[in-house]
Amino acid sequence: MNNKIASPDPELAKSGGRSASLHGTLGHALVFFTAWILITLAGITPRPHLDSLDDVQVGEPSPRTVTAPFTFKFVDQKETERLRSDAEKTVPRTFERVGGVVEGAMEKWDALVEIAQGRSNGLWANENEVTEASQSAKQFWVGLNKEQQNLLSDMAKDPVKTEAVENRMLHTLVDEDILLSQDELRLLQPTASTQAVPWKLKKLDGTMEYNQSGAAVLSVTTAQRLVSRDVADLHFQNTPVAEKLADDLAHAFIRPTLRLDQYKSQLDRQAAKAEIPSVSITVKQNQNIVRKGEEVLQDEYAALVELSTKKQSRAGEITARAMLLAVVLGLFFAFLRRFEPDLYQDLPRTTALFGMAALIVWVGFLVSWASDLNEGVVTPVEYLVPVAAIGILVTFLENSRLGIFSVILATLLVG
Repeated sequence: MNNKIASPDPELAKSGGRSASLHGTLGHALVFFTAWILITLAGITPRPHLDSLDDVQVGEPSPRTVTAPFTFKFVDQKETERLRSDAEKTVPRTFERVGGVVEGAMEKWDALVEIAQGRSNGLWANENEVTEASQSAKQFWVGLNKEQQNLLSDMAKDPVKTEAVENRMLHTLVDEDILLSQDELRLLQPTASTQAVPWKLKKLDGTMEYNQSGAAVLSVTTAQRLVSRDVADLHFQNTPVAEKLADDLAHAFIRPTLRLDQYKSQLDRQAAKAEIPSVSITVKQNQNIVRKGEEVLQDEYAALVELSTKKQSRAGEITARAMLLAVVLGLFFAFLRRFEPDLYQDLPRTTALFGMAALIVWVGFLVSWASDLNEGVVTPVEYLVPVAAIGILVTFLENSRLGIFSVILATLLVG
């Protein structure tokens, strides 16, 4: 009888070793990816729901606390409008010359002198002789009473007086800038904060001339009053009839030579306002926008409105957390393999360890979610207790060194 001791087959032993090694590798990979997915999902803090702001009013106590779930900006409307209003005030107004005022006044004056001298009675045989100036002069003459007509006729017979009145009116129309109304004139008047107001003059040829408010600019009523006074004092008798005639002449011949270019001025103001960028206020992630019970200010309400309209994607946030978690879990696996080989080779214990970590992180997620429902506060603070619990449980089940390392890694995850 041949009693031979059977020796193990080396190839079979190698095959079994490779199978066990492959089984262990797949098991660890499955534990890694399962823990990675679960902890990644649990690490995403919930965001407050601000679909409705009906219960939030400016000047009233806030019904809940709201914390920014991410960094965002909103426009400070009050400050933006203030800066744009200041910029608008510095824009020079544009005025333009009124064409034909001087020529029309002189033609009308010549026609009136002819009527007053008796060379024309205001009736022209040839229709080609009828002009707008002659018609206006005739209407002015007809509107005078007999005493005024006689006084004007006496003045017209004196070439010196006639030329003096003409020169006085011509000086005002040519050398003075005359505006239609006091409202337009106020645009050029200095204020307590400005010594001179810049303005632009658009000439008849289209060129621009820059001026200051110190230039001679009068309202039409002021110009007429000055001309009326000079004409009455120097060229007529000091009587009520003479004063009334001088006043009528000033009103008939002194017209605005300057007018506000509303369209160009408005374009310039709009351009100046458009150059001022919006003033933004930055709200950082986890910053309290408003606290429960505190009065809601205008800026805080604007931040809530902006937050309620934002639909920011969380893809970047989730990706960053997933990458960080992969690195942390990789370090944890490397630590186990290097310093805790017995635990690492025991797949059920490894699975239980990572399952416990995922469970505790999910507990933190539920605490944060419940806090969100109650107050609207979403911060990582709710994870502090679960992080401490990880170290305590691991220390109790395994050892203190592994417990300390798990706390460090959990802190990295939460932070």
